[in-house]
Amino acid sequence: FGLKSKKDVLGVNIFENPIVPEDVLEKMRKKKAVSFRLSYPFTKVVSSNYYPTRRAGTIDLLSKVCMLYDNKGELINYLFINLDNTDKTIAYNRIEEFEYFFTLVSRFAKVGYAKYDLLTCDGYAISQWYQNLGEKDGIPLPQIVGVYGAMHPDDRNIMLDFFEKVKKGLATSIRQELRVRTEDGWKWIRVNIMRNLQSNDPDKLEIICVNYDITELKETEQQREKAEELDRLKSAFLANMSHEIRTPLNAIVGFSTLLVDTEDEEEQQQFVSIIQKNNELLLQLISDILDLAKIEANTIEFKPVEINLKEFLEEIVRSMSIKVGEGVTLCCSPDLEPCVFTFDHIRMNQLFANFINNAIKYTEHGSITLGYEIRPDEIEFTVTDTGVGMKEEVRAHVFDRFYKGNEFKQGTGLGLSICKSIVEQMKGKIGVRSEIGKGSCFWFCLPR
Repeated sequence: FGLKSKKDVLGVNIFENPIVPEDVLEKMRKKKAVSFRLSYPFTKVVSSNYYPTRRAGTIDLLSKVCMLYDNKGELINYLFINLDNTDKTIAYNRIEEFEYFFTLVSRFAKVGYAKYDLLTCDGYAISQWYQNLGEKDGIPLPQIVGVYGAMHPDDRNIMLDFFEKVKKGLATSIRQELRVRTEDGWKWIRVNIMRNLQSNDPDKLEIICVNYDITELKETEQQREKAEELDRLKSAFLANMSHEIRTPLNAIVGFSTLLVDTEDEEEQQQFVSIIQKNNELLLQLISDILDLAKIEANTIEFKPVEINLKEFLEEIVRSMSIKVGEGVTLCCSPDLEPCVFTFDHIRMNQLFANFINNAIKYTEHGSITLGYEIRPDEIEFTVTDTGVGMKEEVRAHVFDRFYKGNEFKQGTGLGLSICKSIVEQMKGKIGVRSEIGKGSCFWFCLPR
């Protein structure tokens, strides 16, 4: 209490103490033992001249008051036992402050922490650790460690394999990116797990785990990769465009010049035919590019109408038969059942036209057959030819832009890519089945 001598407080009346609460003093008057805790400010002692003190500031005081009686049962003294709890209180306050700030940092940075015995799963974890793993706060650790119900199965197997290695003494730490299922979908977390090698208890495998949410980082990486891919595709697109447009233009310009210089009617007719073919090729290229741009920009208009599929395919056969070479038959499958399907008539025609044009290029004899198969929730449309077929490496890229399985065949390399874009935009599927020497079957499925 900051006293020079016991004499400084002789004659001081405890009941006049300006700091002790009145309810405590009242219990003392009634001769009741009492314990209390209070913040003891020395400025109040000085200002009230209660006793002379050399201390300043405030202490955290724990006090217990007992009554002392003589042999006649008369009250002779009050016994105060006082404990200065200031240092301990400061320490606890610092711990609480640290825990508070650690919690704030944990929530802000999405960092979780846990410590547990791998054998019994006894331990503790902070709230963010649970949240990062897609679990509810407070669930017993044995229901999470080794179970990981919200974790992707592949990642769960990696974790379980690591724990088995720890138990066998084959591993002590792991750093891994994991996928966790949440209400909003899948998120990514990174875990750093290590065995506490400073633990001397042979009956325990103490594990320290720190995990943190890296979903935003992953999304940023994906956006960067997507931007890089778009930049690469743009460069490739411009390079291909330059080449594809220049090829028919060179033919048009070159043979137009020759057409002026020659007087031979047969040569003139041949040059006109070449110019006409390249005009059609250039027009088709520009049309395909515009269609592809509209589809990707989601500005293409789909106008659904009811289409009688059997009549529709028969009409396509009649209109495109003139393009088919000698020795090749364009026909419909003979067992088509009548069906009315709602779809954009122009886009349906475009899908079949691109498939048929592609089949015509690679079919020198045999047939090209159009068909469809009605299923409970979708319709599969097919264009089957008896052409040369294709290798696996060609089949893997046949729907890529500007890709040609045979560079010597005429075409822009965009037709099948446009088909893929149209079908996928309508939530459908597209693909090809092929065998070398036996032909190919291009197909697409549209939901009913």
